[in-house]
Amino acid sequence: MKKWILGFCFLSLTTSSFAQKVLYEVKLKQEKVPAEIKAAKEKDFKDYDVKEYDAVPVTMIDDDMVVTQDKDFDPSNYQTYQVKMMGKEAELDAYYNKDGKLISTYENIKDKELPEVIDRAIFKKFPHAQIVTDRYVSERFLENGKSKVRYHVKVKNDGKTYHMDIDGNGNVLVS
Repeated sequence: MKKWILGFCFLSLTTSSFAQKVLYEVKLKQEKVPAEIKAAKEKDFKDYDVKEYDAVPVTMIDDDMVVTQDKDFDPSNYQTYQVKMMGKEAELDAYYNKDGKLISTYENIKDKELPEVIDRAIFKKFPHAQIVTDRYVSERFLENGKSKVRYHVKVKNDGKTYHMDIDGNGNVLVS
């Protein structure tokens, strides 16, 4: 249960990072970024350039999630790190735990085609839909080696605007 809560919190933090400034983060200077985070970024996303490193003050203590907002808190004590990157075709945020394990990603897929299964899900729900903004895809990496993918799309249908979340199999989760 706590993994689902933590996963949802990461998804919420990543989602809000594009819509508005994340409320809880501490920008890190290059020399303050843990070596594990830098090495993991290079291994996972070598073709992306880092725009910014942030420490995200989210920690699990027993079954409780603790968010620290103290600006004087030592970032080396943080459990979660965000790496904001830019690639040739996309913006990407990656979240790592303190050991450099990839937890989740959030990618702006502007100017890329959505997978066919996602298009079908949109038009099945809203036959006259038009995609009106950039599209985003988030992926959360599970302990068992699998991952969960969600597409976040804003559409207009018959004069109304809808925000849709669709899983990688084309199931509409939110509209």
